[in-house]
Amino acid sequence: MSEDSSFQLPDIPALFSPSFELDTNRHCRTVTGKLQEWSRNVQFLNRAERDSLPGLQLGLLSSLIYPSCDYTQLFFATKFLVLLIHWIDVAHHLPYDEVFDEIWSALCRETSPEWQNKFRQDLASFRTNRDVVLQGNANSTTLEVTAYETMRKDSSGVRLLLDLLEYVEGFRFPEDVVNNPTFSEIRECALDTVSDVLDLANYNRQQAVNDNHNIIPVLISHSENVAVLERAVFVVRGRIENSLRTFEKLEKDLSSLKFGSAIMEEDIHSYIKGLRSFMVGFVHWVYETERYFGSNGEDYHLSPMTLLCLSQYRRRRQ
Repeated sequence: MSEDSSFQLPDIPALFSPSFELDTNRHCRTVTGKLQEWSRNVQFLNRAERDSLPGLQLGLLSSLIYPSCDYTQLFFATKFLVLLIHWIDVAHHLPYDEVFDEIWSALCRETSPEWQNKFRQDLASFRTNRDVVLQGNANSTTLEVTAYETMRKDSSGVRLLLDLLEYVEGFRFPEDVVNNPTFSEIRECALDTVSDVLDLANYNRQQAVNDNHNIIPVLISHSENVAVLERAVFVVRGRIENSLRTFEKLEKDLSSLKFGSAIMEEDIHSYIKGLRSFMVGFVHWVYETERYFGSNGEDYHLSPMTLLCLSQYRRRRQ
């Protein structure tokens, strides 16, 4: 990467407008306040994590991606978000603690055994793939595109958060729905979309610490005609746009299928609406949280701006 490496962040919210409507849970403010009180009493957060928690805006994130659930479900989902960020940033390898035990007990009370088995499998995949990420960064290796695309949906924790959509909304889908190819494909499409959005937002931060677990360096290393940063960013923008079109097509296909009862078909319709909120909620949150752009997220949201890669900026300051 050259010393003047920089890129212009694409206007991702524009790709979602007007087809994907943004909504916010009515309990957002209450949950955000309660989260601050709760965080002062948990043992797994260190001082730096507690100090950064307000800027992460995790209460807002849960309210954007789960906009129609009740307070209790929203608060549990938000606590899990705090734990997930902790696992990613600090100590994903630690044994379960009392916070996860509390969350897991709540999940088990309101979900089916089948969902619980799937969540446990996805949690195990998350932990395994976080180890792969750490090992890859230690060895300065970059996965090829297909392998990376498969792994990041687990290593990012996004699949776990999508699993929680069924918990917070009380969905219980039978096996014929869960195993339906179109139903499975639209879930994966939502995961791919969010993963690309997060990789775009996170690239500046990751490359500053030599973290290659991101679609941009993967494309630069392993794709033909993607040899420079700006081109890779352009390709990722196109990937997001294509995923949204694919999602809309799958949505139409799914609406034409029959699943045995009007109630089940209404639940599937509500679930697809939840997937829409899940995707667009992440898009708007990346500009509100300080995790990716510090306190300048709103500036990047309102107008196209150029990001100077942080590692290059640090070298220039030395």
